[in-house]
Amino acid sequence: MDQNFTKELIQKENTLVKEKLQIKNTILDRINALAKASSSFIDKPITISNKTGQSRIDFDNSIKYDFDMSFLTENILVIGQCWNNVTEKMSGRNNHKDIKAFLDKKYKSFYTVWRLNTTKDDIFRNCQYFELTDYNLSTIVRICKSIKGYLSFDPKNVVVLEHKGTKNVFALLVSCILRYCKIVSNTNEALNLYLQTTNQQFISNTLNRYVQYFDNFYKRRENYFKKQLHQIIITTLPKIDNARIDNPMIVIYQNGEFLKTFTKNDIIIDQFYIILTVEAFFVCGDLKIALFQSDKGKTIQILELYLNTYDYGHGLYRFLLDDLDFNTNKCLPRKKFEDDFSIDVVFFEDETKISFIYNLEDNFINNLNILNEHFGRNIDVEVLKKLNDDGYDRVLSKTCLYLGFGIEETKKIIDHFYNKGAIKSLDMKKEEIEIFVDRKIKEEDTHQKNTLNFYIQNSGLENLSNYTYLETIPDKIEFTNEFLQSKKTKSLPPKAKKKPLENFTVKKPFHWVTIPKSPNSIFNELENISINIDYTKFEEWFCEPANTEIFVKELEKDVSVLKDTRRIFLVSLSIKSLEKRKIDIYNLSNVIYKNSNQLEYEDLLNIKTILPTEKEKNIMSSYKGSFNDINEVEKIMFKIDDIDLKSVIDILIFERKFYEDNKTVENILLDTKIVYEKILNSNNLRIILKAVLELGNTANYKYYNRKKAFGFKITSLYILQIFKGKKSNQTLFSFLVNSLIKQKPEIFQITKELSLIHKIKNEDIFTTKDRINAFINDYNNCIRIFKCINVDEKDLLIHINQFLSYSYTFLKDITVKYKEIYVYSSIIKRKFGENEKESITDILNVLSSFLLKLEDEYLSFRM
Repeated sequence: MDQNFTKELIQKENTLVKEKLQIKNTILDRINALAKASSSFIDKPITISNKTGQSRIDFDNSIKYDFDMSFLTENILVIGQCWNNVTEKMSGRNNHKDIKAFLDKKYKSFYTVWRLNTTKDDIFRNCQYFELTDYNLSTIVRICKSIKGYLSFDPKNVVVLEHKGTKNVFALLVSCILRYCKIVSNTNEALNLYLQTTNQQFISNTLNRYVQYFDNFYKRRENYFKKQLHQIIITTLPKIDNARIDNPMIVIYQNGEFLKTFTKNDIIIDQFYIILTVEAFFVCGDLKIALFQSDKGKTIQILELYLNTYDYGHGLYRFLLDDLDFNTNKCLPRKKFEDDFSIDVVFFEDETKISFIYNLEDNFINNLNILNEHFGRNIDVEVLKKLNDDGYDRVLSKTCLYLGFGIEETKKIIDHFYNKGAIKSLDMKKEEIEIFVDRKIKEEDTHQKNTLNFYIQNSGLENLSNYTYLETIPDKIEFTNEFLQSKKTKSLPPKAKKKPLENFTVKKPFHWVTIPKSPNSIFNELENISINIDYTKFEEWFCEPANTEIFVKELEKDVSVLKDTRRIFLVSLSIKSLEKRKIDIYNLSNVIYKNSNQLEYEDLLNIKTILPTEKEKNIMSSYKGSFNDINEVEKIMFKIDDIDLKSVIDILIFERKFYEDNKTVENILLDTKIVYEKILNSNNLRIILKAVLELGNTANYKYYNRKKAFGFKITSLYILQIFKGKKSNQTLFSFLVNSLIKQKPEIFQITKELSLIHKIKNEDIFTTKDRINAFINDYNNCIRIFKCINVDEKDLLIHINQFLSYSYTFLKDITVKYKEIYVYSSIIKRKFGENEKESITDILNVLSSFLLKLEDEYLSFRM
């Protein structure tokens, strides 16, 4: 009896020891994994020995399954949508009990399911819940960070992504996850991996566009500027049940949230166009532009367009039919649209800097914090409070509790971080990020404003006749060491005269994208080429009588003197825009002469559109009918008889364009000069070039019996990473960095010294010259017409005089600065053995890429 009791007691003790040992091993494995994942934050990685020699449970890869499931990596898999019915692989649905049993058996407690657009339930023990119904990169970045935090916490953790929602959005999400977790080098490669693994082939232009957006985030510009959505122009409208769209509604969403609805009262519409123009409508991030038709209380969605504002600057961007997403059933089918359909989106950008809202930094604690926010169950707040009161890190404590650790297990894990100084290091990282995010943008330089005020205060009317015309900057500038000589360039061609359309008009306009006049354009070279158009055949193929209904119904019953319905339509659009701005269109002379400072650039363009040409004036003067019978548009044109009005408007338009762009040009030249001077004077750059030259000669002359080189083309810097040694990580570039760190570590300051090169590397100085020349041409034209106008408005004349005085001084000064930079660029190209006819951007891009890689290699070496 005593022996049996003793034997039973020994067995119980052995069982208890094994259970304790298993718990201890699990804790040790978790701690080691956590320490390993956090090693980038810790000077010396934490290692915990497991004296028992037993390893944590390995996953059983022999378990068979028959679900809708794809393995992207060993740690990331995609499953079909979970439901209560039997598994249907064809429809991509899995029975939730079966899939849970499989995951529990294969991965034990080491998996978490990411569920999209789902109400919280208790199907799985560990779940992350996110809402992602549309293209929303803010949410996608948060999902990426939560997954990276989970995988970093324990390298054996497994991420399970439940496929729910539209295929394209889910494909984008998976692609971004693979890119952010550094499983692939770019998002497009990630997309291909996902499509191949899941045997899918669907790709839309929207998906491709967003894949490129995410990649561009990693190459983001140094500065982003405040942007407003100014105009949306939808061309070649589809029909609904053979009826025209006559009651449109445009709805704008931003970053997944409703932003604003625009109704028919805000929109200009005819049978070909929908035009929405808005003022001060600021946007940032993901936009969804949706077009609806309201008909008899029923709302029909026609289309939706997705885009991200960070990828666009100041200007017009055209999206075609293929850029819409037809993979959902919400919109009209593609067959309802004509092939020449387009959407033009116009953005205005000012000089107000804004922050980049997508934080892609891979910070362990921040990632865990996002992970903690999206678990589907609660933790014991009293236990968390006790851990915090005892001094344990709150974020790590929450993660441990969510993943099922008890209070003592959590303490043991976090204690190892404290013992090795990891918590302090982690906190410093977090603190640095907060400082970075909260950093205020510096105030704008007020130099331009002060300079302008000086000219306004000191300018008068006494020197109206003393203006000097400016010469444009030539393509090539001859220079010596002592002075610069200028050369005249070919002037712009005269503006082509339009052939008036008197009897016929095209059924709809030809939708092309025009470019501004430029002395260097290929179209400037076509003057001597003669093309004969068969206008009779053209009218037969494309035209119809001019009195056919083409735009506004109200004009049908009125007499048209000009007969050019296309011209009248454009004037009507301008009139409606001015009326919305509450501008008195019946007294435009007074508006221009008395209140020009209240007019915006678009207002001036619209007023200029309304002004009749000389030929139109002649046609109107010969009209013998009753004035009351003429349509309202032409009545307004009839009443304008001020011959100086157009001249004044041209000057004011130039003024608006000038102030919108002159500071940008000046800043480009300033930054470019700084970079060029540093390239020419940098001793650190010379040290690096000498080191590369020595390494190249060592390889070719010393060890391969080739001729010793005197110098090398700057593009040879690319070869440094390709030239590999016996091992894949042994490159000539790594050897260079290693050598410089040992001999001249101070030269790595060059990455800060030439940091501006990344900003201006693509700025072609010849493009900048064209912008300056366009200013000069406009300025000279304004001087010419200003001397001829006969206006009695003294205040207006003083204002124009002040502006022309300032613009003259500015353009004269900026021309000198450009010539100085031209000389620098020429010297740089000569020093690097490049052809002077080639663009300097090639040299700048090579140096920029090299410096970025140099910085990365240097930081990797230090870590």
